[in-house]
This record gives sequence, structure tokens and C-alpha cells, in this order.
Amino acid sequence: MTAPVTRQATIAGLVQGIGFRPYVARLAEQEGLTGFVRNDGGTVFLTVTGEEAAVCRFLRAVPLCPGAQVTRMDVQNVPLVSFDAFTITPSQEGDGMLPWLSPDLGTCEQCEAELLDPENRRFRHPFISCVQCGPRYSIQRALPYDRARTTMAEFPLCETCQREYEEKGNRRRHAQTIACPHCGPQLLFTGPDGTTQSGEEALSRAVAVLREGGLLAVKNTGGYHLAARPDRETAAVRLRRFKHREAKPFAVMFPRLQSVRRFCYTSKEEEACLSSPARPIVLLKTKRGFAPSVCGLSQKTGAMLPADPVQILLGRAMGPLIMTSLNHSGAPMMIDDGEALSLLQEGLDGVLWHRRAILTPLDDSVVQVPDGKIQMIRRARGYVPQPVEVAGSLPPLLASGGDLKNVLALAKDHRVYLSQHMGDLGEEACRHVRGEALKRMQVLFSIQPQQEIADRHPGYVSARIDRQQGRPQQTVQHHHAHALSVMAEHGLRGPVLGVIFDGTGYGDDGTIWGGEFLLCQEGGFRRVGHLQAVPLPGGDRVALDARLPRWGYRAAAKLPLLGEGSSIVSAALQQGIGVYKNSSAGRLFDAVAAELGLAEQNRYEGECAVLLQQAAENTGKAVFLPLPLRMDVEGPVLDTVFLFRTLCRLREQGAKPEALALGFHQALCRGVLLMARWVREQFGCSTLVLGGGSFQNQLLLNGCTRLLSQEGFLVYRNEQVPPGDGGLALGQAYRGGFS
Repeated sequence: MTAPVTRQATIAGLVQGIGFRPYVARLAEQEGLTGFVRNDGGTVFLTVTGEEAAVCRFLRAVPLCPGAQVTRMDVQNVPLVSFDAFTITPSQEGDGMLPWLSPDLGTCEQCEAELLDPENRRFRHPFISCVQCGPRYSIQRALPYDRARTTMAEFPLCETCQREYEEKGNRRRHAQTIACPHCGPQLLFTGPDGTTQSGEEALSRAVAVLREGGLLAVKNTGGYHLAARPDRETAAVRLRRFKHREAKPFAVMFPRLQSVRRFCYTSKEEEACLSSPARPIVLLKTKRGFAPSVCGLSQKTGAMLPADPVQILLGRAMGPLIMTSLNHSGAPMMIDDGEALSLLQEGLDGVLWHRRAILTPLDDSVVQVPDGKIQMIRRARGYVPQPVEVAGSLPPLLASGGDLKNVLALAKDHRVYLSQHMGDLGEEACRHVRGEALKRMQVLFSIQPQQEIADRHPGYVSARIDRQQGRPQQTVQHHHAHALSVMAEHGLRGPVLGVIFDGTGYGDDGTIWGGEFLLCQEGGFRRVGHLQAVPLPGGDRVALDARLPRWGYRAAAKLPLLGEGSSIVSAALQQGIGVYKNSSAGRLFDAVAAELGLAEQNRYEGECAVLLQQAAENTGKAVFLPLPLRMDVEGPVLDTVFLFRTLCRLREQGAKPEALALGFHQALCRGVLLMARWVREQFGCSTLVLGGGSFQNQLLLNGCTRLLSQEGFLVYRNEQVPPGDGGLALGQAYRGGFS
């Protein structure tokens, strides 16, 4: 028996909201140790006394807590201190160390089993949770993470729950969201007649609405959803009218993984994403469709599994359900009960709700898995507010993000904290939510920015809003920020060739950029190449009406303009009225989709590109047509007009749209390879980053990655943030770390 020792440790990372303190206490008790553990601000502090060998085993096991992400653990030898037992003591404010808060976590398997067990006292309790699951960030008021600092403080524990909360070895020991039917929130249903039921009657009324093909608003973790049957075309059409959503596919919630497999093709990586605690929407290839208006023309299904007990109960009663956010396109997620109930007068058939307040609105996250690695499309519930760790040290700063799909970021030292997705800042409601989010983030992360970094576009609302606070403001070119976001994720400082393809970005030369090759090093960049800049008509409408870029490309290719309205556009192009030079990859995709007769409008962002990708993937036995793409090395410029002219000529000769769509994708991938070779020869750079919203196209992303990797290039892409504008703030923040 050796002499006892005392050790102290401070543990940083994701160590709150995931049952870390109960785990530590259980370890200590198993080893026969005494001492205490507590939350300190955003970290955990512990003191432990016992035999040295046991203390060493204990300290080695501490970082292995399930769900934890320990980034730092400082251990100190201290003079011997005696304790009677090992306890979990009251939290303290902490020493200012940057916190790592837990995102909202999907219902765990054990809680789901209890929810469905008639013998369990929480049978069908819609708010069941434990230390491993339940709401976190969406209900958290302040640090450290304790019940008193969440909206669960309004629901005092009953004697039985209090005993579980304190009981050693209990799965709900110090579970801050613990509740039961006797002391937790109650499920409520309000119908169009204004009457309200509670409990099982509320759930029965809600299920009846869905079975009859009605529209149901459901208050879930992070905000309100709209639910409807996906097998009823009338319900899907009503839903589209209610949301003013013409064509964008709806997400479908499946009750369990087996149900997903019946309707969608899945890989093991996609199934892992579906089942992860984040419970994101995962874009999957459709095997068996629903009513036509659910997914529209898309051949993919946005599939998700239930993220909370209310969704589990609805899914078990109904099977698959459309589950879409209760907001209009571009507007923020709805969290106000009064606002949701008011919609009963506008066509809703019922509202299933409760009185636990939501502080941070959180949309469902959306991901895809193009090559076995996750790619974020929208980063929100389940991932926010986990920080992105970056190389180097950042001053306290605010990154403004963009105006569409706005995400802002607070950064300090080596961490960048990104907000939830907040929609289009052209909407006043989104600007309000953004302001509230920034205030809450400053409090929770104890970051008071001393400077801000915004997009260089002179008309951006995000930059103007933040500039009004009087802090020094730097600007970063839009596509440079996209490249920097990939560099930030992978700790790259350059030289790096950024291949950035997207819809629109303000260029340093005053033209519209969007098909860029940027040589990035440290905090600067040089534009070493781009897609050919083509005069396009229509101003801002060019992003919505695919006929406009088609006419612009046909005019540049010396081809006649066709279709209704083409004569007016022809005159505008000749006189230069409302015409802007544009190197955008997004507009090139639109032009090709329109030329091939696949689509003439972007009824939602990227629709034409989606349909063009689908056509390419549907080639089947169609003859593959390798289209030429020339490179002018004096620019250097990829001659997309030559490519477009060739495509038009082959189409006139009877080539199938699917074969031309595939040939177009392959030509663009080979064009990227041509430019990469030239940059390597000229500048010795063999590392590339692929960014921008166009790289959500899996054919483009996988094709470029494969060709480049085969020729010895190192290729990186975004994995923790979206490649589109949802990742801009990370790149802007990373720019702040370069002197």
C-alpha cells in the first residue's frame, strides 16, 4: 500500500452537457478515490486523493468519457488533501478559459427504449432525456451548464427525479434536462377552434390530424416544424402553398433506419450520419418515391431519423412524415408559441406544442456523404455551437459572413465559434435573429470582439450592420474567404491553389466572379486564372432565370438567341444595358441546363445545377461525349464559350442531353486539371483546396478530386462547414490570424 497523493486537473473541450461529471464521479468511486468534480465556466475542474496507482489509472481514463472531446487536460501535483467521499460540487463561474458547449443531442437508444416500454415510469413521456441526450444549446442561458441556467429551471424536479439526479451510478445523475410526467413540460395540442388538450389526448389529436391528411405544426428541439403525410399528394400540395415553396424538395423523417432503407439507397457512412447524435438530414439517392410534390424533380430524398421523443412518438404512429421548418424560405426557424398558434387562422389544422422555451432557433442540419466523408450543406442543430479549431492564434474578432444563408462567427485564440444558419438578411426577421444570436454568443463564449472582418461587397447588409458598432473593420474578397475556410479546417497557410466555383461574388476588378483560381499564401491571394468572363444580361435576375445566362453564352458564342423575349435581351446585349461580365460557374451550369432543355428557372437555389447533375448521372447506356475545353495560358482563362458552342453544335446534331450533361461535367473537371498543371509549372504549387457552393455537386467534386489526386496533387475540401456561403465566416475569421 503506497502513500496517498492528491492531484488536481482542469479539463477543456466538449466536457459539459454530455454526462462528464457523473462519469468522472463513477470512475473515482470505482477506484476507491475521494475528492470532487465541478464545472468551472466552460471547463471541468477536479481534485482527487487516493493511492498513486489508482489515481494514475483514474486520470488516464478521464478523457475517455463517451461523447467528450477533450482538447486539453492540465494535471498538477498538490499537497495532500483529505476528503470523506467523492462528490459533484456546485459549479463556479470559471477563469475565462474558452468554453466548448454541447450541441443539442438526439434521443439515445436507452431513452428511446424506456420511452416505448410500458413498464417504465417515463413510458411515452415526450421529454425523456439523460446525460447523453436531449436539448442543450437551444435552451442554455449561461455558463456553466446547470439546470438553473437553462429553460428547464422553470420545471422543479419531483422527489423521484431529484433522487435519480443525486443517485450514484444512475444514468440521470446530474442530467440537467431530467424530467418525468409529474414534473416536466406537458405536451399540448391546440386546434383551429382554439381548444387545447394535454398529454396523451394532445398526441392523439395530433396523430388524427396527420392521418386525415392535415397540416400539423410541431414544436421540436430547436423550433417549430410542419408535418404532413408524404403519401398524400393533396397534403404535399397544401404544404407547398402554405410555405410558398414552389419546387424545393421537402425532408422526410423516417421512424427507424429500416424504413429509410426501404425508400432510399444508403451506404454505411450515410447510415452512420443518420444515426449520429446530431440527427442531420442526409441527402440520399431515392429508391422508392412518395407523392410527386414531396421531392419534385429531385432524385434524392432528404432523409432524417427522429431527433427527439415527440418525433419518435409521431413516427411510430404514422410512419414516414414530411418534416420541414415552419417558416417561409429565407426566414428564420420559428420558436415563438404565440406566432405558431396564430397560424391556425391561416390554414394549419393543429399545433402540437409545449411551454419549455427555446432560446436559440436551430434548423435541421443538412449533409451529404459524396466520398465516404461528410460534407455540410447546412450546419445547425446537432453541430452548433461546436467550435472549429484552427492553427495559430486569433485576436478577439467578429466575422460577419455573407448575406444569403448568413452564419456569423466569434473567434479568439485558436477557436472559431460559428452561429446557427440564419437565412437571408434581406428579411427583417433574420436580421433580428442575427442580432440576438450575436448577443447570446458574446455572453456564452465571453468574447468581446475588438475588430470585425466582412465581405468586400460594397452593398452587403452583414458588413453594414456590423460596421455600425464602431469597431475597426477589414474586408476579405468573397472567393478568397471560401478558400481560407478550407485552409482553416486543415491548418494550411500556403502556397495553396484555391479552386472556387460558386454563383456570385464581388470581384476585385468590379466584375462578377464565381469561377476562380486563386494562389493563396498566408493572408493574401493572387488571381492566377478564372473561367471566361461572359457578358450576361438581367442584373440580379440572372441568378433566377436560366434563360438569361443561356442567351448571354449564345451571344458570346456567336449563336442566334432563341425563345420568347430573346429579341429584347439581344438588344440589351448589343447596347450593354443591364449587362455585367460574369465568370460564375453557377451561371455556366444554369446556361447549360437551359440549353439542354432541363430547366429554365431556379425556383430554389441551385435547381438548374441539380437537374444538370441528375441528367449526367442518368446517362445509362447513352454514348459519353468528351467535350473539349480550351485553356488560354496568356490569361490564363478556361474558354467556356468554346465549350458551350461545341455543346450547342452537338445538341443540334441530335446528341442526347444526358450524354452532353456528363460530357460537360467531365470537361470542367479536366479544365481544373489543366489549370492546376499550369500553376504547378509556374509557381511550384501542388496543393489545392476546392470550395464554393458549386462543389456541392458530387460529380464535379469527385471528378476533380480523382483527376487531381491521380497526378500527385494534394486536394482538400470543407468537411466541418459548408463549401457555400455558410462557411464564409470561418474563412473570414482565419484571415484575422495573418498579420
